[in-house]
Amino acid sequence: MAVDDLRLWRQFLAVADAGSMSRAAMELGIAQPALSRKIGDLEAALGSRLLERHSRGVSLTPAGELFKERAERILDDARDLREAVSARSDRPEGRLAFGMPPSLGMALTVPALQRFRDDYPAVVPEVMEGTSRALRDDLLARRIEFAAISAIEPGRELRRQPLLTEDVYLIGPPGATALADGHVTPERLADLPLILTARPNSLRALVDQVARAHGVRPNVVIETNTRLVVPLVCRGMGYTVLSRAALTGEFAGTGVAAARIAGFQVSWVLASLRAQALSPAAIALQHLLAEIAGPRPAPAAAQPQGASASSG
Repeated sequence: MAVDDLRLWRQFLAVADAGSMSRAAMELGIAQPALSRKIGDLEAALGSRLLERHSRGVSLTPAGELFKERAERILDDARDLREAVSARSDRPEGRLAFGMPPSLGMALTVPALQRFRDDYPAVVPEVMEGTSRALRDDLLARRIEFAAISAIEPGRELRRQPLLTEDVYLIGPPGATALADGHVTPERLADLPLILTARPNSLRALVDQVARAHGVRPNVVIETNTRLVVPLVCRGMGYTVLSRAALTGEFAGTGVAAARIAGFQVSWVLASLRAQALSPAAIALQHLLAEIAGPRPAPAAAQPQGASASSG
């Protein structure tokens, strides 16, 4: 087995990041015995043990730490070279599956797809919308090439590129007096009826984290991971917590009230598998999304009525 097999290096990095041969095999979509043999062959070819096997999984030896550091650097250089060459090659074609959160639809996904279709007409984009946790699972299962997910989503096996940081808003029914000032403190999460996504969900985790930091418990009256949150809020069933993009996305034209929650922000990243090289089409779309996303001006405080909030 060749020591310079870059695919094998990526498989080793997946094991090192997962800390478990079985978990890495599942993420890579190959049988554990086969992966174990490949890592053993790599160690034999290098003449050094890279992993310590134990009951809890695997850990890196000093030689393994060195190999991991150098391999990551070389693979990053190889990816940069591939991207540079791809930029000068024939236009991409085929299908491109990627994931985006619904809240970024109008702010990022739609304008990016409009430009992408003009620039790369031979590529057929397949957009999967979902929560950060669902999109992360799709990445690990290799159903999509990349996704925009919350920066707090775990996963050492993911490469991440910063995309966007947004203020977070409390959104309520039209004319809600509780939001009349255009800004609220996190303490309001305790005394207003909330319609939030169910756990596990990255934004819900952030809401719980912010509430704990201010010594309050969110007053959750309904949990839903579907778009029912829009009609429920509009009909006065409660308030929800979403990033700024939702005001120009799901809630655009609904007339809802909105107020920025002081000190509360959410960051999005473009995530993909370290063990899988991105296609030229994916690289091109990521560049478009990053270009459209920022830098963005700080959002103005929302006003009670949706029209003002949407443009803020």
